[in-house]
Amino acid sequence: MLLAGGLLLGLGYGTMTSTGHVLAVFASPMNRVGRATATFFVLLDLGVGIGRTDGK
Repeated sequence: MLLAGGLLLGLGYGTMTSTGHVLAVFASPMNRVGRATATFFVLLDLGVGIGRTDGK
């Protein structure tokens, strides 16, 4: 069960990360693609960092 949960978590994370990146790049003008990519990954890392706190 733990292996299946890890597999589903990894599949979902990988799918949502790539899909979100594509949407961020697609919604931005060509001269701001780098800024859209940087903003996406900064906010992704911030969200993962905040979301993984365990209250310690």
